[in-house]
Parts: sequence; C-alpha cells; structure tokens
Amino acid sequence: MAKKIAARKEKSPIPNDLRWFVWRQLICRDVIGEVLQFALFAENNLNGFLIDYFVPAERRKVFEELVVDRLTFSIKIEIFSRIPLAKPYKSHQNLVSILNSIRRVRNYVSHTYSLDEPALQKLIKDKNIVGWVSDFPEGLEKTRKQVTNQFYALGRAKKLLTSTWVDDEVPF
Repeated sequence: MAKKIAARKEKSPIPNDLRWFVWRQLICRDVIGEVLQFALFAENNLNGFLIDYFVPAERRKVFEELVVDRLTFSIKIEIFSRIPLAKPYKSHQNLVSILNSIRRVRNYVSHTYSLDEPALQKLIKDKNIVGWVSDFPEGLEKTRKQVTNQFYALGRAKKLLTSTWVDDEVPF
C-alpha cells in the first residue's frame, strides 16, 4: 500500500502550494505591472531587431507602421525563430524560449484574473516563469538585461545579418 502512495506522489511533480504561490503572485498588481512592462520592453527589442534585420534605414519607419505594428507578439517570435543564421547560435534559441515565456505570462496576466487551472498548469511547467515569479522582481530584471544583451549581440553579429546595406544605426 505504501508503494502505491509513493507512486502517486511521483506522478504529480508540481505541488499544490507552488500553483497557489504562482497564482497569488500573478494576480498581484505590482507583479502584473512589472510583467506587462517587461513584455512591452521585450517586444520593443524584438521589433527593433526585426526592422533592423529586414529593412534598410530609409524605410524602417514605414515598415514598422505598415507591417511590424500589425503583427502579434506570437507571429513576431515565429518570424524571429525562423531567421536563417549562418550557424546555430545558442543565444538565438535561448532568446526564442525566453520570448515565448514572456508571451505566455503576459497573456495570462492580461486575460486571466480568476484561477484558470489549465493555463496555470502550463505556466508552472515553464522554468523561466517560475523563476521570475519566485525571484520577483530581481528575476525579471536579470532577464531584462539578458534579453538586451542577447539582442545586441545578435544584431552585431556580422555573419548573422544577410542584408547588403551598411547601417551604423541599430534601433535598440
């Protein structure tokens, strides 16, 4: 009988108290505000990278207004994930993962106030989100710096960009 109980506990790796903690954090006004600001920051960096990657300087503003501003965060992440690189960059893969985590937590705090168990279960499986919530606000700030540095490094990687124009201005 004791073996059966132990086996049941192993099937549920996420304790109820972690779900409760994450949910309580994600309905806190301070956390919601920081998460939304963090998501806007990340999306702005992504916008800047996409614009810099695809468009020469003289057409950036028009491209931003007519194309980038009309895309969802999810589609922007998908485009970013499919950018052909000269070689695989771990920072690129990591940044895609972080951006998807940001999108998920942003959507949760933007569209959910009452306990949404299925959505919460998905969030708890995301180590980035659990880390940000557990180490709030320092966890978000650490990732904000990481996102900044990774976009900067990818934007400056000479072998990454396949554009033929010369442009010293990077919009982020």
